[in-house]
Amino acid sequence: MHSFPLAFAPEGTYVIVEDVKAGHGIQRRMAELGIVKGSVLRVVRAGPGPVIIERVSSISKESSCRCFVGPLSNGFGRSWRLLISLGMALKVLVRVKEA
Repeated sequence: MHSFPLAFAPEGTYVIVEDVKAGHGIQRRMAELGIVKGSVLRVVRAGPGPVIIERVSSISKESSCRCFVGPLSNGFGRSWRLLISLGMALKVLVRVKEA
């Protein structure tokens, strides 16, 4: 399956991060938020404007103190919601997670 920008993923879709096409600074910031290759995300709200995602996998304690919006129960354990700007969401390439 082809990858596409996170900004174009429909609401409710589970996606897997394939790549972050950006400079080192943005790649580092995305890594701090737990958005790295192989991460599973659920799109809570799609654009226009910022994209709200739910990070399905657990993230480090250090990262969670920087991006915490609220713990959720999603059947996979703890998850975190993040608001990602449209510009950043265009740089994160994802593919739909197969059921």
